[in-house]
Amino acid sequence: MVRSNFGKSDTPIFRQQFLRHLLFAFDMPEEDDEFEAGEAFGSLESAKWVGGLIMPVGGTIVEVNEDVENYLELLAEDPYEESWLILVEPSNLDDDLAKLVHGDAVKAWFEEDLASR
Repeated sequence: MVRSNFGKSDTPIFRQQFLRHLLFAFDMPEEDDEFEAGEAFGSLESAKWVGGLIMPVGGTIVEVNEDVENYLELLAEDPYEESWLILVEPSNLDDDLAKLVHGDAVKAWFEEDLASR
């Protein structure tokens, strides 16, 4: 989600549903940390799985949602409003957004990504 000069990043809904009862560890960045698009900014961990949280756009972390850090269940309970993870000030928004997978291409990208694992 992009608002003005800032954007929020969250977890995809399929990941939230998968992790609903499994999540026990959560690693988040600090404010003022800088990341490139495609770089991991944190991770989610369950008993048998660790997954990276990937920056959709490059930029500086302006705020980290401490509510999610302190109450992990929020990721599944309120995925569209209160479970945002980070607020980012993008460094190259237009170019980074142009590189994201959009629309019908998402299914093919997802299938290719799964097959490569």
